[in-house]
Amino acid sequence: MLDSVTDLDINPNFNCICVGPPLIKLPDEVIQDLSTDQHYGYKIVCAVREGVLLQNWLCWRLAQ
Repeated sequence: MLDSVTDLDINPNFNCICVGPPLIKLPDEVIQDLSTDQHYGYKIVCAVREGVLLQNWLCWRLAQ
């Protein structure tokens, strides 16, 4: 399943996960220094925690 997780359809109407401490917001200069996969991961975690997934994020792909 994990090998094909990036092939699964994305449901933009998901429920946020709001348990535990809030996510630390990274400064823009830190985000700019992240690798593509790290940046993608950070944005996805932010989206899952906030319950907001922007349409343009649906086009992102992880490096293979």
